[in-house]
Amino acid sequence: MATKITRTSTSNTQFVRLVTKRQLVEAQKNAGRWNFNRQIDPKLDLSALGDFKFPVTFSMPHYHRRMRRCEEHRRILVFIPEFAWVRETDLSLLTDPHHLLFDVPMKYFDKLGQKKLPRTA
Repeated sequence: MATKITRTSTSNTQFVRLVTKRQLVEAQKNAGRWNFNRQIDPKLDLSALGDFKFPVTFSMPHYHRRMRRCEEHRRILVFIPEFAWVRETDLSLLTDPHHLLFDVPMKYFDKLGQKKLPRTA
C-alpha cells in the first residue's frame, strides 16, 4: 500500500532581500550621517559595479552605535560576486573578497526589494 504525502499550507515561502547598486551607493554616502559601527568604506569605488541586484545573505537586528545603546537598525551582509565588478577595484576594502557588511536604518532596510525563492520539496 502506497503512502500518500500531503503538504500543509503553512506558508514556508521564503524571500531574499536584494540591494541595487544605487542603494549601495546611497548607504555608502549616508554612512557618516547614520554613524553606525559598520559602514561601507568610503574609498571603495562602487561605480566599478555593474547594475545588478545583490542578495542580502545575512541580516540581524542591531541596537548599538559606538558601544552605546541606540535605535534598532539592521546589520546586513551583501554578496558581491567577482563578475559584478566591471573594472578593477581594490577588493581589500570589502569585508572579504565577496561581501560587504554594513549597518543601515530600518527605513532603508524596509525599502529593499524582495525576490521569492523557489519552493523546495
